[in-house]
Amino acid sequence: MEENKQIINQLEETTNLPRSSRRINRYLPKFNLATVNIIIAILFIVSSASYLVLSNLLISKGFELNKTKQQSEELQKENRDLELVVMKLESSEAISDRIDNLAMISTGDVEYVEIKSSDIAMR
Repeated sequence: MEENKQIINQLEETTNLPRSSRRINRYLPKFNLATVNIIIAILFIVSSASYLVLSNLLISKGFELNKTKQQSEELQKENRDLELVVMKLESSEAISDRIDNLAMISTGDVEYVEIKSSDIAMR
């Protein structure tokens, strides 16, 4: 240890750096290469796990979206079919067939009763 400090002191004396920069270098943290490798490995593992989780969520949402689109298309087709049924039932031909089946009689001229306001009792 002491040898290292002596070597560092000799190197600092031989360089032409100002004393303030030499002091800064002494206060900078010194990392061990193993520590840096462990930090990088941890970051890699965390980022890989995050990637897997997010891609899994994205794929799941894609399947849900496709399923919802299929349901929407099926409901639209069913809606069109029901609209056709309504149009057929509202047609004059279908209505006249139902009138005949119910044995209804067609009306002739309709006359309405008119009531004069003077003939009605008021309070």
